[in-house]
Amino acid sequence: MNRYQKFFKHLAAGAMAILLCALAILPASAMSPIEPDPGIDVFGVFPKGRKSQLSMESLALTYDIPELPADEFDQSELLEKYSSTLRLDYTFSNPTDTEQTVKMMFAAANAPSYAQRLCTRAQLASFYTVEVGGERVTPELRYAWTPNSQNYQTGRSGYDPRDWAENLQDSYAAHSLLSPDLPVTVYTYQPYSTSGNNESFYCDMVADFDYDASRTLIFSDKHVDVYEENAIPQMRVRVSKGSLVTLYVLGEDIGEVNWKLTDDGKRVGGCDVQLVEQSTTTFGELAMSEYDPDAGIPEKDWYNAVFSMLICSQLKDTCLIGYQTRMELDVTSNLQGFLTYDVTLGAGESTVNSITLPVYPDVMEYYSPKAATFTYHFHGSSDWKSVGKYTVRIDTKLKIMTDERNSLSVDNYKKDRKGYTLSERSTPKSGVYYVTLCKWKNPIETSGFAFIWFLFLFFVLPVLLVILGAVVAIVLVIVLILLIIRLIRRKAQKKAE
Repeated sequence: MNRYQKFFKHLAAGAMAILLCALAILPASAMSPIEPDPGIDVFGVFPKGRKSQLSMESLALTYDIPELPADEFDQSELLEKYSSTLRLDYTFSNPTDTEQTVKMMFAAANAPSYAQRLCTRAQLASFYTVEVGGERVTPELRYAWTPNSQNYQTGRSGYDPRDWAENLQDSYAAHSLLSPDLPVTVYTYQPYSTSGNNESFYCDMVADFDYDASRTLIFSDKHVDVYEENAIPQMRVRVSKGSLVTLYVLGEDIGEVNWKLTDDGKRVGGCDVQLVEQSTTTFGELAMSEYDPDAGIPEKDWYNAVFSMLICSQLKDTCLIGYQTRMELDVTSNLQGFLTYDVTLGAGESTVNSITLPVYPDVMEYYSPKAATFTYHFHGSSDWKSVGKYTVRIDTKLKIMTDERNSLSVDNYKKDRKGYTLSERSTPKSGVYYVTLCKWKNPIETSGFAFIWFLFLFFVLPVLLVILGAVVAIVLVIVLILLIIRLIRRKAQKKAE
């Protein structure tokens, strides 16, 4: 192999190295799926009690979408200036021969993941407007406990706000065991080393509880396993040296608990558990200990939320059950807001009930340009005596994406210069309407192998071709120069001979 062959071999190896490096620098996120930033789904208005003699004659959804949400609302002012809205116009009629008054319920005042901690729930609710018969009404903002408010934000886990609206009460909730004046004894325990060394440990804190479950309830501020062994209730919590475990004994006191430290069922030596604090209070004071009066949440709703949390997730009749029994006194993240107001219709009368609210869609940053899905749930349609048709109007300069991210094909919409119109369709008693908007009908998905090939074909490959072209040009010039030099040397040698 002569020196020219070696040169071109090294040139080919260098070109291949450049190609591999270019592929290696592609973003790792392009190789894995990316979830959208969850927004807030809109649920239909429904009557308290989930049954009404009124008929819903029609429903008109009018979206006004001049913009998609910012990547992040960094300041509350940006959230307040966000201008995309949805107007819901419900036409109700009273087919009976008597006057009907219905307490209307509308899920509200939840912030999307990209705009949390910027406004109080009361401020968020102030963005909503309600009209009945063309006149503005001021709804009451109430809150009920839900097991997982995140399900409301995504609306994808079978969440139905009607299930939890029944927790709303006009008085303080009551139970055979739980009442505001129920005595509570609070014990705080701490594991410590008895050997005098500073070695850390990580083990189980276990105790037997011999108590009357009809007169005493026991909870903790930690996730605690609750089980029975030989018909004796036991609690177990994972602890480390210096950690604090608080026990709340509601009702009849059980006294100081004799804990033992174990690991895989075996007693751990060189350490023990001590009682560091004991105090008494009432359940009413305990339930309100994390309450923020400036948050705009009624006191009775907060108390009833803590009450519902215990009743729904921890109690069955009057017994302590389950595992990971935890007293969560800050229920903020589990509160579902509801706008409540009355609609009264005489026999044979009808009216239009309008609700205007900001819409926070699921934002998909992995599209370029980004896309957003707006979702409306027909939950509640089955609660009316009868339901009619629904229509959709979307005022926007954006385009409806032509993919499976729409409940209806874009062919079902009539396009005009201001947006889209979906003609009358039968209102389902359940189900979801959703539409995805973007600046392009077919944006580029910036995740997966399709995006990798897009980057390679339109960005990496042209750069490689330019680099290779430059290298080839340089090589040709060098080869030409070498040939000229060699030719000159041969002529000089002939002359010398």
